[in-house]
Amino acid sequence: MPVTYEVKNDGTFVYTKAHGEVSEQDLLEYQAAVLADPRIKPGYYELFDATSARAVGVSEATLEKMQQVDKLHAEKLEGGKCAIIVRSGFELAKRFESFRDRPHNVMVFFNLDVARAWLGERATGA
Repeated sequence: MPVTYEVKNDGTFVYTKAHGEVSEQDLLEYQAAVLADPRIKPGYYELFDATSARAVGVSEATLEKMQQVDKLHAEKLEGGKCAIIVRSGFELAKRFESFRDRPHNVMVFFNLDVARAWLGERATGA
């Protein structure tokens, strides 16, 4: 599976790792799994490490689908943060970051340490 995640810090932190080729279906399945996971508490923080991933068939339409799903789960996302770390596909990731009509903060980074600092102490167990 190209996108996996671990739930940490009693459900307040999610560490997600994407590797290899990642498709739209992979992203949508990961998103559905995280949002349905009862171990994850509302307002959770997430570190999404995509530094070893390459998006295949992922477009702005994919990001819009993900944003719509996020809106439907606002109660779980409200007050949370998601730091996305990328090495490639920066422009597309920045487009996802720019969507303002969302229940949580999303920021794109190139540097893992800077992303962890932005997330704060909840990311210490990553």
